[in-house]
Amino acid sequence: MIRLPEDYDKSDKTYPVLYKLDGEKEIFLQAFSAAYYLYDMAGKAPDHIIIGIENTDRNRDMEVDQGANRFIQFLQSELIQYIDKNYRTNGFEILCGQSSSAVFALYSFLKQPSLFDAYILGSFGLYKESLAVQFEKALKENNELKTTGKTYIYVANGKRDANDPDGTITKRGISFWNYSNKLSIKCNVEGKGI
Repeated sequence: MIRLPEDYDKSDKTYPVLYKLDGEKEIFLQAFSAAYYLYDMAGKAPDHIIIGIENTDRNRDMEVDQGANRFIQFLQSELIQYIDKNYRTNGFEILCGQSSSAVFALYSFLKQPSLFDAYILGSFGLYKESLAVQFEKALKENNELKTTGKTYIYVANGKRDANDPDGTITKRGISFWNYSNKLSIKCNVEGKGI
C-alpha cells in the first residue's frame, strides 16, 4: 500500500519514505495516523510517502535463520528502487517494524547499515538468546557500521507485553541496547528509546 502526502500532486517537492513492515491495512493506517499527526498537528516532522509492506509469510520473511536475507535483498534491489524511480523521494528512508519485524529491521541494519537512514523498532525484544549473541558480534565486527553515515534508531517498548509475560524477551533487547550504546560513537548510531 502506498500513501502519498496531501500536496504531492500540487507540488514538485521530494519526500522521505517510511517503509512499514507488517503493513496490513489496520497497521498501515496506524502508521499513517502517527506520521500524519507528527506532520500536521504537531509540526514536528515532514510529510512522508508511506509504504505498507504486507507479508504473505511473516515467519519466512522476518526470521533471521530463514528468509531474512532474501527479504533484505527484495527491499534493496526491487522495492526501494521501484519507489525511488516512480515517486519523488528525497533519499531519506526509514524502516519501521514491530515485534518480529522490529528484530528483522535491526538485523537488516546490521547486515546492510547504509540501506536505511533510520529505524523505528516497536515492541522490540530478542526472542532467542542466540540472537543477542549474533547481533552483538555483528555490531562489534561489521566494519561498514563504522563508515556508514549517521543512522537513527528509535526503540519503543511497553512495560507489559502479552507475548513476553515474564519480560525475558524485552530484557534481552534492553541488554543489547546497553551493549550497543557503549559502541555507538564508533558506529555512528544515534539511538533513542526503551
